[in-house]
Amino acid sequence: MRKKSLRLFIGIASIASLFTLASCNVNTNQAPLDMPNIIGNMENNPPFNEGFIENTGDGVEGTIGSADISLVDENVNQGDFVIETTDGAYTVENNIYRITRGGTYTLSGSLDGQIYVMVTEANDVGSYDVVLELNGVTINYDLDSPIYIGKSSNEEISYNVDIRAKSGTQNIINDNRTIDVDETLGSAAIYSLVDLKLKGKGELYVNTAYNNGIHTKDDLEIKNLTLVVNALNNALKGNDSISIESGNLVLISTGGDGLKTTNTGISSKGNQKGIVEILGGEVSIYSACDGIDAAYDANISGDANVTIYTSNYSSYSGEVVSGLSETLYLRVNNSSSYRYSAYYYDNDGNGVWVDAVKMNTSSMGGRNSYSYYTIDAPSGYTNVMFYMFNSSSSNSLTEYVAKSDGGLINTSYDMVSLSKSGSSLSYSYSTYSTNTQGGGMGSFGPGAMNGGNTEKSEYSAKGIKADNEIHITGGDIHIYASDDGIHADNKIEISGDAYINITYSWEGIEGNQIVFDGGTTYVYGKDDAVNAAKSGVTTTPAIYIKSGYIDLDSESGDTDTLDSNGNIYITGGVVVLKNRQSGATSMTGGTIDLDGTFSMTGGILMSFGTWCNEVNMTATKSSTSTVSSGTYTIKDSSGNTVCQTNLAKNYTGYRLFNKTSDSYTIYLNDQAFVSF
Repeated sequence: MRKKSLRLFIGIASIASLFTLASCNVNTNQAPLDMPNIIGNMENNPPFNEGFIENTGDGVEGTIGSADISLVDENVNQGDFVIETTDGAYTVENNIYRITRGGTYTLSGSLDGQIYVMVTEANDVGSYDVVLELNGVTINYDLDSPIYIGKSSNEEISYNVDIRAKSGTQNIINDNRTIDVDETLGSAAIYSLVDLKLKGKGELYVNTAYNNGIHTKDDLEIKNLTLVVNALNNALKGNDSISIESGNLVLISTGGDGLKTTNTGISSKGNQKGIVEILGGEVSIYSACDGIDAAYDANISGDANVTIYTSNYSSYSGEVVSGLSETLYLRVNNSSSYRYSAYYYDNDGNGVWVDAVKMNTSSMGGRNSYSYYTIDAPSGYTNVMFYMFNSSSSNSLTEYVAKSDGGLINTSYDMVSLSKSGSSLSYSYSTYSTNTQGGGMGSFGPGAMNGGNTEKSEYSAKGIKADNEIHITGGDIHIYASDDGIHADNKIEISGDAYINITYSWEGIEGNQIVFDGGTTYVYGKDDAVNAAKSGVTTTPAIYIKSGYIDLDSESGDTDTLDSNGNIYITGGVVVLKNRQSGATSMTGGTIDLDGTFSMTGGILMSFGTWCNEVNMTATKSSTSTVSSGTYTIKDSSGNTVCQTNLAKNYTGYRLFNKTSDSYTIYLNDQAFVSF
C-alpha cells in the first residue's frame, strides 16, 4: 500500500474582508459568506484516513468540508484603473472598455465597469489573439459579466483569449448582478464565447451570486494559477472541455456543480468534446451538486491532488439553483433515423435554433426504449418549440417530420419528454436526475443506476460523474459525497499510481464496466461499495480486478460490498471486502453479489462479514467465529507488509482466498491472527 504524502500549501497573508455571497436560494437573502483562501491550511477539513482506520461508518453529522478562511484585502487594488497596450486598440464609454484589436493588455487598479472583448482587426503581426494581463486589478460590475469575451460575427476572424495573473499580484473579479438582471447577457463573472486560457503565477479571485463563476462556450484551460471561484451555480464551466494542467484551485458552488462540460460532439479539429481532465495541481471542490460533471469522459492523471465535497458535506451548499441551468435534457422514444432540435424565441419574434446532442439509448426493464439528448439552452428566450427532422434535413419552421406547440419555458425543470403522434409532438417537463434513477427493473437513462437511495437528494450530487467513461491513472483523490463517489454510465478504469479514498458515499464506485489495474483504492459505501450496473450500453456489466490494492467497506442492510449485475473476474491484486451484516450468510446482502459468473485465477481475496451464497468457491481458509475490530496487517512469507486494513466493528466470520504462489499471515495488533 502506498503511503499517502502530506499536501503542501503555500501561505498567503490574511487580510481584511472583501468577498460576500448571497444565498443559493435565488428568492431570499442570507448572511454573507466569506471567500475562502485557496492556500489556507484547510484545518477545518476532517482528515482523510488511510484505509478508514478512523472511520466508524456511523455516518457524518452536519457539514464538514470547508477551507480555512482567509480574506482578501478590499483596498489592495484601489488605485485608478489603468489599461496599457503597445499593440492593441480599445475604446472607453461609461466605464466599458471595448477591446477591438488583437494584442496584450495590462490591467491594474480598480474598475467599476466592464472589460468587453470583441476583436475586429489583427495587430501588426497579424494576430487576432488577446492577452489580458492582470497586474493587481479589481473589477466590479452589476449590469453584465465583468469580463465579457465575444465572438466575431465575421467567420474569417478567429481568436483565443488568455487571462494571465502576474506573479505577486492579487486580482479580483466581482459579478455584483442580481437574479433580476437581463438574462441575455453573460452567464458568468468571466464569460467567453471562444477558447479561454487562465494562467500565471499570481492570484485570481472570482466571486458571483448571479450564476456561473467562469464559463466559456468552447474550451477552458488552466495552468499554474492560484484561483478561487465562489459561484452561485457552476464554479467552472467549459461547454466543450475543461483541462487543468497545474495550479492551486478552490472551486465553490453553492447551488450547482464544481466543474461542468455539456457538449459531446466532435470539434472541427477532430477532438472529442465534453471531456474534463485534471493533469496536475491542487484542486479542492465544494459543490451543492456534482463535484465533476463531464458530458463525455473524466480523466485524472499525473500528480493531481483532488479533494471533493458534495451536497451536505460541503459547508457552502445552499439551495440548488433552478432556472439557471443551461442544459436541457430530452427523452424520446428510441428512433435512430431522426434528429431533434429546439427553436427558442422571445415575444418580439426573435429566435434561434439549438440542435439536440444524443447522449445514449437505454431501456427500462426491457419494456420501453428511450434516447436521451442534451440541448445547450441559450439565455434570453422565454419560449420554445421542439422539432423532429429526418437525419439528413436542415432546421426549418415549415419542413419537418413533427413539431410541438410553442410555450413558455418551465425553468423549474430540466428535462422534457417528447411523444410523437402523426406530425405533432407532445411534451411534458420533469426532473432529469429523478427520471434517470434506476430501480429493481434495471436502470434507465444517462446518469442512472441510483436506485434505492432513499437518503440522497433529488438532484445528482456525485463526486465524479461522466456520461461516458472515467479514467484515473494517477494522482490523489479524496471524496465525501452524499451520492455516488465515482460514477460513469459506461467504463471506469483505475490504474497506474492512482490513490483513491472515497471516505463517504452512497455507492462508492458505479459503472457498467469497472477495471482495477493498479493503484490503491479505499471505498466506504452506505449502499454498495463497488457496483457494476446495467445502463444504456448493451455490454454485460462486469468487474475486472487485475492488480493493485482494493479495500472496500459497505454498511449493513440490503447492501453488497462488491456487486455485479453481470460478472466478476479477479486475476491479480489484493482485495479486502468488508460487509457489516449480522449473521454468517445472507440472501439480501454481503461481501460479493453477482448475477453472472465469478472467476478468481490470481491474487488475494479477504472477505470479512457476511458472504453471499452466489459464490460457491472453496476458501483457502475460513471461519464463522467473530472477528474483532482493529487494525489488521497482512505480511508475506518474507515478513514484508502487503497491506494494512481496519475493521471498524466486530464481523461475523471470514473467508480468505490465496491464488498466488506465496503464503501470508494476518496480524491483529502485532499478534498473529491467521495464516493462509
